[in-house]
Amino acid sequence: MTTLREWIANFKVEIGILHDVLKIMEVKGQNLTTAENLTVLSFDKIYISNTIELHLKEQKIYGPHKTCQVVMIRDL
Repeated sequence: MTTLREWIANFKVEIGILHDVLKIMEVKGQNLTTAENLTVLSFDKIYISNTIELHLKEQKIYGPHKTCQVVMIRDL
């Protein structure tokens, strides 16, 4: 648990579309066969705490938000 907490403390994800991830997928997908390139996109809306949060490191205020859109990408 300590290792996971240390790792996640340095993991930064901005709110919004992850354009860097889309670029990585594009580059990686160029070298795949048609069968390897088949991908499943799953979309879901999750309910989250409807509170205002202060991110101390970034000095930003987030919220309040009731829901969050989650996208999961898997290959077949």
